Amino acid sequence: MKEKFFSLPTPIGPPWDLFRFFWREDPRGSSFALVSGLQGNQPNGLYLCSRLIQFLDRVAAEQEPGYRLRGTILILPIANPNALQAGEPVWAYDNLDLNLAFPGSDRGEVTERLARRILAETRDSQFGVILHSGPRHYRDAPHLQTFDPDPPFRAMADAPGLPVARELGDGPAHRLSLLYQWKENGVAAGGISAGKPGELDLPLCHALFQSLVHLMVNAEVLENPALPSGKHKTLFFRPQDEGRIVSHHPGLFLPRGAPGRFVKQGDPVGHVEDLYEGRVLESFSAPADGYLVRLRDYPVIYENEPVALLLKERKRKFWPF
Repeated sequence: MKEKFFSLPTPIGPPWDLFRFFWREDPRGSSFALVSGLQGNQPNGLYLCSRLIQFLDRVAAEQEPGYRLRGTILILPIANPNALQAGEPVWAYDNLDLNLAFPGSDRGEVTERLARRILAETRDSQFGVILHSGPRHYRDAPHLQTFDPDPPFRAMADAPGLPVARELGDGPAHRLSLLYQWKENGVAAGGISAGKPGELDLPLCHALFQSLVHLMVNAEVLENPALPSGKHKTLFFRPQDEGRIVSHHPGLFLPRGAPGRFVKQGDPVGHVEDLYEGRVLESFSAPADGYLVRLRDYPVIYENEPVALLLKERKRKFWPF
């Protein structure tokens, strides 16, 4: 069902409306919230939500063999429409980052009022997922991000296509995010970071669609007995397991391979060349065994900027080496 949940009168045209989509089979069952588009330059999340809305409508109409709704599912596909229309991370009118505006305020700027409403719509869910891309100039391999994962979240997180999860540190900026506010309200929640800003990656979206369906099955808001269970275990990494690989020279960064792979110590990651003469100024290799979760995508680089993010091995029982 489609419903308007936020409407803002505008000075020179029709009101600014936001919509939610929800399906409810059993009010006593689990509840799952999915939010996309907190920043306007992340089209992968919007496309994924549109695919899921079509899929869940077919499930509700009994047109998807094997699938059945069990609880409540809420999707907010576009959280920041004006930023989306401009293709920019933030709306230029108040220049506030929506994902740094939580818990928001009913008397604040437009973005703060919007944050307040989004939190009110979603904070009573048992499970929550936010879709977003990697930071500017970087490409992320699909992975989960969370704060202090509790057992319900760890059980939900075991989904194909999401091999690793990062436990985020408790920094001042993080406390202003929707994900942190969900945690404060007892929601078992995480973000899925994948791809790069400003790019619609259809093969990536098709893979993540299956991951999201598995997350909903794990959260017990969706059911399909034919889906395999218990065969995938997501590896969790703490903040102290993260290692940034940093350039000590300005120049042109040329990556070696792509993010989303397990590497061994010494495996090549890329190099920096002189911008004019093409001389190799510095080569980079993995400082330890681990998972390469993020890689710089924009070639021009300054001194002391990171080129990659490595999640370092902790001698795990299920480590793939």
